Amino acid sequence: MFIEISDIKKHFGESESRVDVLKGISFSLEKGEFCVLLGPSGSGKSTLLNIIGGIDRADSGFISIGGEKTADMNEKTLTRYRRKHLGYIFQMYNLIPNLNIKENIEVGAYLSDNPLNVDDILKTLGLYEHRHKLPNQLSGGQQQRTAIGRAIVKNPDILLCDEPTGALDYVTSKEILKLIETVNQKYGSTVIMVTHNDAIRQMADRVVKLRDGIIRKNETNAQKLTAEALEDENITLYNRFYKDEPSVNDSKLRVFRTRRDVNKVSLLDGKLPETDSEIALDRLYMQSNSIAFGDSITLDGREYAIVGTVALSDYSALYDSIADFMFDTEKFGVGIVTDEGFGRLPDTYLHYSYSWKYSDPPAEPFSKEAIDKSEDLLKAVSQKVMLTNYVPTCRNSAVKFAGNDLGHDRIMFMVMLYMLIVIIAFVFAVTTSNTIAKEANVIGTLRASGYTKGELIRHYMAAPLLVLLTASLIGNILGYTVFKEIMAEMYLGTYSLVKYTVLWNADAFIDTTVIPLLILAAINFIMLSSKLSLSPLKFLRRDLKRRQRKKAFKLNTRIPIMIRYRLRVLFQNIPGYVTIFAGIFFASVIMIFSLLFDPLLDNLDRQTQENMLAAHQVILKMPVETETDGAEKFGVQSLKIVNGDFSEDVSIYGITKDSAYFHADFDGSGVLVSSAYADKYSLKAGDQLTLHAEFGDKTYTFDITGTYNYPSTIAVFMDLDAFNSAFELEEGSFTGYFSDTTLSDVPEEAVASDITQDDLTKTSRQLRRSMGNMMGVFLGVGASVLVLVVFLLSKVMIEKNTQSISVAKILGYSSGEISGIYLRTTTAVTLCSILLCLPLVSIALDALWRAMMMEYPGWLAPIIPVSCYVKTVVLAAATYILTALLLKHRISRVPMDEALKNQE
Repeated sequence: MFIEISDIKKHFGESESRVDVLKGISFSLEKGEFCVLLGPSGSGKSTLLNIIGGIDRADSGFISIGGEKTADMNEKTLTRYRRKHLGYIFQMYNLIPNLNIKENIEVGAYLSDNPLNVDDILKTLGLYEHRHKLPNQLSGGQQQRTAIGRAIVKNPDILLCDEPTGALDYVTSKEILKLIETVNQKYGSTVIMVTHNDAIRQMADRVVKLRDGIIRKNETNAQKLTAEALEDENITLYNRFYKDEPSVNDSKLRVFRTRRDVNKVSLLDGKLPETDSEIALDRLYMQSNSIAFGDSITLDGREYAIVGTVALSDYSALYDSIADFMFDTEKFGVGIVTDEGFGRLPDTYLHYSYSWKYSDPPAEPFSKEAIDKSEDLLKAVSQKVMLTNYVPTCRNSAVKFAGNDLGHDRIMFMVMLYMLIVIIAFVFAVTTSNTIAKEANVIGTLRASGYTKGELIRHYMAAPLLVLLTASLIGNILGYTVFKEIMAEMYLGTYSLVKYTVLWNADAFIDTTVIPLLILAAINFIMLSSKLSLSPLKFLRRDLKRRQRKKAFKLNTRIPIMIRYRLRVLFQNIPGYVTIFAGIFFASVIMIFSLLFDPLLDNLDRQTQENMLAAHQVILKMPVETETDGAEKFGVQSLKIVNGDFSEDVSIYGITKDSAYFHADFDGSGVLVSSAYADKYSLKAGDQLTLHAEFGDKTYTFDITGTYNYPSTIAVFMDLDAFNSAFELEEGSFTGYFSDTTLSDVPEEAVASDITQDDLTKTSRQLRRSMGNMMGVFLGVGASVLVLVVFLLSKVMIEKNTQSISVAKILGYSSGEISGIYLRTTTAVTLCSILLCLPLVSIALDALWRAMMMEYPGWLAPIIPVSCYVKTVVLAAATYILTALLLKHRISRVPMDEALKNQE
């Protein structure tokens, strides 16, 4: 037996802060064996490697190398042991910066009694041509090869490798693994490699799996593969490791190395980092936290100068977690540093992540083909490694959200545009109809002279179409020039977008010009065809009614004459008033939508705070006991709701019996669903849920026994014992703690996340930042539509009745009395329309909101406070008062000689 490891135990911290990292590790290796220490972060791999390497000591147990125990060695003997027998390959290279590449390897050769030839090593490693360069002149892969050369030139008995491919991209990682494999086979070195990557296990003789400080498996590899055989020809992997560092304003900064291959960095201002004390930050994160370009930021006690502002394509919406309903640019951001700057940061918050590219990519990134490819890859990878997260582009919220959200905005704006065009078309139709009535004699004369109906239709359609075409063209020009910055800022203030270029878009021209012209043409053509189908004689006689009433609509004579007068005005102008109602309905939808935004978010905040399960939901990486008073264990898993092409995450909670934080009982093996889940998907007691595992094909079915008031989160609650049984976990397993106080005795490295009120309310914070200005725009549009429709149509009705108004003035009626006749009717219709359309607006908004929210993860209930209706009525009434004043002024200017014109 060459290496014997017996009952190694190691802890850090004391008393309440004590963490047992190694809890009795025992295994042995033969000389020349290739061993992989496999396990997640925090499992004790690196600690064990340090003890084997003699740079740390165990609390108890022993390690024997060739029959000699390291525990019996003093510091001098340990140094000789490391000098003569060990080669150490570090993840972050640890090269001596002022020595060139050859000299760095010679430093290793100097320590050995039987070193290998330095030049041969340089040639084997592909570094001979770079031998006179300094480390900072090489790529990461070349630096790691230099570190390997320094280790193997000693011709060591034991080669210790601490994540040797951790800082490298996939292709370079393959090269490094091949080199280590060569050293093992050619020189007979015993290799012990620490890794989190389960794929590397296939090239080892022995695989030791660690978890929670103990050995879960110690097995020999019956089907050992070469490093070359590990490569998958269908995909290429890229290292995307990152470190989540606490930063300003209690925020989290996700730090990456500079990217050079995929998911590249878009430099918006300044430069990319060049030294280990420089950093480039996301623009929105800086903006939300009042960080100025040229400032510095402190991470782990070290200062980093901000030399650039950037955007990362895979963080277009700055999601912290793929399961998040909304991003939070105030509490989460991303940054870019150099390889050396990344190495300066501790590994406490290090996360192992990879990106991949298909050799034969799908034609469309979000197509069914892309989904099928990602599912096939998931199945293949899941058979080899345990995935903790898997996010293909087609399911990546950070990549898809901005595009989807912009798409939804486009749909919303297009609906608004076309509704507005329809209203305008009817306004034009009513106006043109009034013009036809005025010009009846001329039309009759032209028809009698031989002009066709089609020629007259084209004549009367020309002006509206020309007006709309001119307005559309001017709007397009302004959109591509003056307003492009305004619209861009609206979205740049919401999304972490890369640099943009404004391109002329044929679809935009069709949507904003061609289709509106067609809508206007169709509505006016139908009206004109009907109006101009009368005979020339009828036009000459100004008899434009299709059906002649033998007498006026009968009104009770006991009704006062002035009221009957107003009723006659009402009946005469019904088409115009119908259009006014439609315009008011449309304007009210827009205004209430904009007004409900703040109350909706206020209600979300209030409901979230009132119904929080606990002040702290602490999710653990590993089970850790706590003595904190009131802390209560729970389990949590994430499953997926699959609804056609749309899927979203749902949190499954396992709750302890008689919970102090969850105030409901479970009926047998059934589950409770959150009120948000029930409301969004119309679930009730007695229904069944079928949920899908995050990764793989497994499904879970649950019987719903009721709902639990948890209004902002899609969640399922069940008994903890039933939870452990459903997910095939050991009895007594748990994933985290509910607590109303901080768990001070739980080490940071054991905590995956601590969900607080701040995390649960980030949706409302970001929505306020991202959509607050847009709501003001909507409110302005709604009010403008109301003014436009009421004023134009009322103006048409006044013009239509100018002769009657003139006669009334000749008879002695004052302008005020005449205004009372015509404007009170319009006022009554307008105010009644405002009140009557509110129930319809409520129904329309509820349907619109639910349809919109079904495309997003999470849920915001469509609650419209009474205050929104009141504000809409007040605003609409105030808007109409302004319109009425303008109309009253117009009535006062009708001359009395108007009654003498156009007489038969």
